[in-house]
Amino acid sequence: MERFGLAAISLLLFALSGIVGGHHHCWGHHHCEAEADATAGDSDKRFVNATKKFYNPEKIGWDLNAANAFCKTWNANKPLSWRQKYNWASFCAQDGLKDQPFCGKCLKVTNPATGKQVLARIVDRCNNGGMELDVSLFKKLANNQAGNAESHYMVKYDFVDCRD
Repeated sequence: MERFGLAAISLLLFALSGIVGGHHHCWGHHHCEAEADATAGDSDKRFVNATKKFYNPEKIGWDLNAANAFCKTWNANKPLSWRQKYNWASFCAQDGLKDQPFCGKCLKVTNPATGKQVLARIVDRCNNGGMELDVSLFKKLANNQAGNAESHYMVKYDFVDCRD
């Protein structure tokens, strides 16, 4: 019960920060997940905790099999240009990636504390109730220049057209 109370307070503070022009902070980076209704095409903003994952697709030739990504069954044989078009992410918001339907979908991910945005393609699933971003994306969204000091932070996401 405490988990939902803290998450609700975090979301309320984020909503208020947008009204008064402040910044959202997820104290201690705990209990940051928000309830998500992740249906592709729905434009409502969603808020989840993002962590980094070391796919390093450029070092493995953008090979989903080498990354052992969940979506490899459906997407490993896509053209290299398709696999390279966006950096990779694992999606696991509360209704999360249960099976193939989210594989290959694209997300616009925003760090509300910095306003920085990235586009990511879902290639994997995870278990943390949020999302895992390839380390390169994680660094681009980070609150600091190095991007490594933080292990996770709050993001908002939207499903977007990949334009494939």
